[in-house]
Amino acid sequence: TRRDAGPDSPGESTGSDYDLSIRGVAPGLVSAVESLLGLLSIDPACWQGVDDVVAAAVDRSRNWQRLYRILLDVHEDVGEYSFRAVVSRCADGALCELLDRARARTADVLVPVEEFHAVCERLVAEMEVLRYGELRGALQDADTNADDAFRRLRAQGGRHESFLGIADRHDLGRGTTS
Repeated sequence: TRRDAGPDSPGESTGSDYDLSIRGVAPGLVSAVESLLGLLSIDPACWQGVDDVVAAAVDRSRNWQRLYRILLDVHEDVGEYSFRAVVSRCADGALCELLDRARARTADVLVPVEEFHAVCERLVAEMEVLRYGELRGALQDADTNADDAFRRLRAQGGRHESFLGIADRHDLGRGTTS
């Protein structure tokens, strides 16, 4: 639902129910998950590439979880499914909007399974950026065992070729480079 008042008005919000449900979620993660859900909705063969990273990413939004569950249920119930079978199970506007966005992100895809693998690689990078942020936050939290948090951050960083975090290596969120 869209309201005329600005976002700073107390008690008022702008955007659709779906927009509100993903407020505060990293835009790169939103893009990757919507693409992934769109690919799952057009080609059941993509389910072969679903792993723990996909499940963890989908858990970041209630609506992503709901659409993922619908896709999984239709896949288990019917196997090969049509878009109509998925749409018929969407119960509200937020879910229908998510499905519409997901399908729009994959409208020009010619080989869904190949695109799915590329999106999964992007999803891994997005989830690593989030994990680094969580680990850095744990270091700053007074209630956290700082030594343990530092060990986990160091172990996460040791899996990469650079001492710089993914966001720093790829200049994410900074705009232009010189």
